[in-house]
Amino acid sequence: MHEKRWYNWAIFTVLALLIFGPLLTRGYILTLDLSWGPHLGAASIEDNGWALHELLTGATHLLPSWVVEKLLLLAIFILAGVGASRIIGRTAPGPAALIGGLIYTVNPFTYERLMAGQWLVLAGFALLPWFVGALASLLSRPGLRRALVLAAWSACIGAVSLHTVAMGGLIAFAIGIAYGWGRLRLWRKGLPWFSLGIGLSAAASSLWLIPLLLHRSPTASVVASFDADQFKAFQTAGGSLGVPLNVLTLQGFWGDARGLVAPAGSTGIWFVLASVVILSAVGFGVYVSIRLRDRLGLALTGATGVAWILAMGIAWPPSALVTHFLVARVPFYRGYREPEKWVAVMVLGYGYLGAMTIDYIRKDLEGYWRAAITTTAVLVPFIWVPLMFWGAAGQLTSTDYPASWYTLNQRLNKLPPAPAGRPDTLVLPWHQY
Repeated sequence: MHEKRWYNWAIFTVLALLIFGPLLTRGYILTLDLSWGPHLGAASIEDNGWALHELLTGATHLLPSWVVEKLLLLAIFILAGVGASRIIGRTAPGPAALIGGLIYTVNPFTYERLMAGQWLVLAGFALLPWFVGALASLLSRPGLRRALVLAAWSACIGAVSLHTVAMGGLIAFAIGIAYGWGRLRLWRKGLPWFSLGIGLSAAASSLWLIPLLLHRSPTASVVASFDADQFKAFQTAGGSLGVPLNVLTLQGFWGDARGLVAPAGSTGIWFVLASVVILSAVGFGVYVSIRLRDRLGLALTGATGVAWILAMGIAWPPSALVTHFLVARVPFYRGYREPEKWVAVMVLGYGYLGAMTIDYIRKDLEGYWRAAITTTAVLVPFIWVPLMFWGAAGQLTSTDYPASWYTLNQRLNKLPPAPAGRPDTLVLPWHQY
């Protein structure tokens, strides 16, 4: 068991190095939302990301800030792959689990979010399978230790990405139904421990959760400011495929429509062929889950279907009705002004269901054909999103701030401190994107 775990960590460490390879030199990765610098800005204690901010700030006192940034990005992709392969390995162990983890790590969604510099979105994405694994373990064997593990992962997700909190809630709801259907005893045994885990997570998150619920935190103020113009500006992109199919291929980032990111589908026929293979494997995985009565597979199938509707947002008339209803009726749902983030749930479903298909097929094959199917499955994600590797195929670079920036920073640091509430330096921003 320990050897297998070490093997997973090694595989996804190599994968992360293939993604970031030329970017690991001195300097910063600067792109869209990723505006990392030598010194991290201040954070409010009422912000859900305050604990993570303090942790990273402390790390920059020990290591150069650019090193911290790159270690963080590497860790995100390693955690995503290992976490996904672990929960998939419960049902489809061995090569199938690794392939499922590969699909979860290398796909259009993670590529586009990396290009957009949305590292917090990716961090929540990386933690999601660990939360799902903890929940599945708790429902399978309820107990205090598993409730504490669930609480820890829930609190970590809350400290990283509020969007992922809702995604975890959707998956948890689907898992609760799938695991408890026809098994009332499981509900009776598992619900108290689940409630304890979520309660402990809420208590650990109380510094930011209470102000948020009372609409007194900076996050609550920002969410309240989102209006119809925001939803239109960040609506899901339809591309050349149309919104429903574009989202099914795990695309739809709003930046695609504005030319800010080279879409994953820009590789043409290779993207189409790989998408057909992936979607076929996912579809067959649904059949396998039904046939084997795999409760986690059925739960992720349901969650994936719901996430597909939510991810289209206002860009498709039927899903627009759902989005408008949720914005009007569900507190804080207007925070999903960029609904395509729901694709993260679909990616987990794709990884799990695709692995179920690979495992099912491999069991009926031997020798050459088994090796051929396994090798092909490993190569499909690389064919699907080749733009993701080696610094996004050269689209991203590692760069440093100009010497004049450091000179000015030193001059500002020598000035006497300004009176409280009266900053003495005006910084003019660049355009938004």
